[in-house]
Amino acid sequence: MSNHTAGGGTTHITRAGIPQLDQRLDKIAAMYDYERTQQIEPWADLWADDARVTFPLDSEPGSRTVEGKEAIVPWTRNKFVERASTDIDARLEAVAGAPRVIAHLDVFLHFENGLGIGGPLVAIFTFDEDGKVVLMEEYVNDAYFPKHYKDLATPDAAQAVND
Repeated sequence: MSNHTAGGGTTHITRAGIPQLDQRLDKIAAMYDYERTQQIEPWADLWADDARVTFPLDSEPGSRTVEGKEAIVPWTRNKFVERASTDIDARLEAVAGAPRVIAHLDVFLHFENGLGIGGPLVAIFTFDEDGKVVLMEEYVNDAYFPKHYKDLATPDAAQAVND
């Protein structure tokens, strides 16, 4: 278990699984810590060049799929611009007999304007033979993270809430 607060936000990791699969758990724990502390280079090193990010529960499946590391890295870097900090509480499980890690997450996004949004989500990571993440399937309930939640990050949103 780790709990970090440097750099804004927090990361709390709980690990469950098989000891020989700890390397995968370590990579995903590091990924969330890098994301929380906005370190894009080490975060990007964890991904395969042909990686893909999908959102299977989207009302329009495939509409937010991000294909290839060259697209995933700037997509993630943009999150760093939108968010002041992120709190991540993750329970990570290595899947026996498969190159996968399941992350049960509670996430809270803090925006510069003082507003925030959060809730639970599940992510399933699949690794290639080189130990890089080749697929991330993020299961997000729009009730917690509506598609246009980024609109909360605007100064106008904070003003509307304060009016």
